[in-house]
Amino acid sequence: MQTFHFTSYDTSQLPAILALWNSSELRQKYPLDPALWRANTELEPNFRPEDFRAAWTAENQLAGFGLTRRFHETKDPLMAERIGNTGWISVILVGQNWRGQGLGASLLVWADEQLAGVNVIKLGSEVGNFFPGLPLELPRSFFENRGYSFNPESVHDLARSLHDWQLPPTPPAVQSGEYFYTQGHAGEQEAIVDFLRRPSTGFSLRWPFLLERWFGMGYAPTNVTLLKRASGEIAGFCQTWNFAQGWFEGCPRTVLYWARAELPTEIHGSLGPLGVDSTVRGGGLGLGLVAAATNYLQQEGATFATIDWTDLTDFYGKLGYKPWRNYLYAQKEIS
Repeated sequence: MQTFHFTSYDTSQLPAILALWNSSELRQKYPLDPALWRANTELEPNFRPEDFRAAWTAENQLAGFGLTRRFHETKDPLMAERIGNTGWISVILVGQNWRGQGLGASLLVWADEQLAGVNVIKLGSEVGNFFPGLPLELPRSFFENRGYSFNPESVHDLARSLHDWQLPPTPPAVQSGEYFYTQGHAGEQEAIVDFLRRPSTGFSLRWPFLLERWFGMGYAPTNVTLLKRASGEIAGFCQTWNFAQGWFEGCPRTVLYWARAELPTEIHGSLGPLGVDSTVRGGGLGLGLVAAATNYLQQEGATFATIDWTDLTDFYGKLGYKPWRNYLYAQKEIS
């Protein structure tokens, strides 16, 4: 049996990481390029070099690697309290030539040790993730045999072409002037983040946390489609992401990279997250918000749109979005 030596991360390893990933079964649907890797590792504030473990052969070939994540940021105490006891396995990958030698199991043991002290370990879905869960086409048994339980219901990335996109009629409350859709504007960043933090929304804590981070990195408020009351008060939001505009370094939107690799002649945009205040749900305002955001992407030049990490296939399906990538949630409780 071959022996390996192990190292933590440094940037010189990136060519070998790209080569191993893109020679595996992940290449077909989930290709890796340098910008995507850096966005979810080097440029992700929660990444630490010791979160990465590379296995090298005696000939200095990369045979496999593991990547874990813990939440280290302290500027948001509530986020730290909510997810500080969670650990994530981002990726465990072993090259075809080195499988069946126990390397994958060894990397999983290392991941458990690296995440010592957490209450639960999840596959994907971390802050700065490649995958929201285990891709559906990959075998579950490796993790099931080691204590991971899987949710039977899958979650999805969705997609649709925008070549045939036509904006549907706006909801009655918009037609009457009670509400309207608009893009955010310069100087509105704080108001948008404050809306996401409003208790009546019931939104995930991640949404304002990450949006505030992205605003700080150069994400423009004009990329946020807003639902507003006639008074101008924000009542809903939908983020958009558009490669047609170019992008700031560190864009973490994996579906944009994967869609661009699969359909290189298209101009790619993406939507999400999306939410409306609980006090105004119903009447088609949320679906109209998705339609307004889709329309904005098309006006900005996008010809293909994706929505990441959702189980609301029927809701988005009303606008022609269909499942495109599929995943299963999995986790292991730690005694």
